[in-house]
Amino acid sequence: MDIKRARKIIEDRDVDYEYNSITVLEGMNMIDKHDPGSGFSADHDVIWFGDFEKTVELMTEEEFMVLVKAGWMEEYESWMHFV
Repeated sequence: MDIKRARKIIEDRDVDYEYNSITVLEGMNMIDKHDPGSGFSADHDVIWFGDFEKTVELMTEEEFMVLVKAGWMEEYESWMHFV
């Protein structure tokens, strides 16, 4: 998937609460599929996981949209999710 298009989708997105069944762990598994051994960091109520650009370039649009609708976004060159 194109990085510029991915960032635009995230910027314009609304979280789709139909995707509440996609847990943070399931999202991390999707990211790890494209970036095995992904780096992980957490602080208070936020986690960062994996290399955003690397994984987006390897993901299908469908995989990307599942993550975005479930509340994943880009921050500090990583995927970020509030927990």
